Amino acid sequence: MTREFEFVAGSLSLNLIDTVATRTNAPTELLAVPAQFERWVNAAGFEQAVRIDADRLAKARGLREAAHGVLAAVLAGDTPPASAINELNDWARLPGLRAQFVDGKVVMTSADPFEAVLATIAQDALLLLSADKRDRLRRCPGCDMLFFDQSRPGKRRWCSSASGCGNRAKVRRHRQRHKLQDSS
Repeated sequence: MTREFEFVAGSLSLNLIDTVATRTNAPTELLAVPAQFERWVNAAGFEQAVRIDADRLAKARGLREAAHGVLAAVLAGDTPPASAINELNDWARLPGLRAQFVDGKVVMTSADPFEAVLATIAQDALLLLSADKRDRLRRCPGCDMLFFDQSRPGKRRWCSSASGCGNRAKVRRHRQRHKLQDSS
């Protein structure tokens, strides 16, 4: 059974980072072949068809790891690696998607859809470094997933992914409370 892509991290770049599941224990690569990245791009809502070969997949995974390196360092209070910042900046400089009104609807176009997708992802990652967004970056204590806290009070702790990290913690606390009550 293959794991489906989740889009619960609150940000395009964080959703791409999440295509490596459980980075700390036994990492699972969800973008192992080019067709998987094509599926991810489509599931992420990009309308233009993006054709991926092994070289382009390697570039997408390189961007993903650069974004992870930068955002994980920021979360840890460390200085992000200069090479990762440079990679994000290089991708972000490329032309992104452009809105066009065609046949009564807005469509997003670009000369090179692949580069536009990666430029959009890189720009998203860089915007997470702004002061107002950086304070809402989180790491799930259950699965280590990075996410952007969009809750009103800004106190979300869990990833709310299919792995159910927050739910498992609540169940544990509930059982512990009842265990203590039963033993008294």
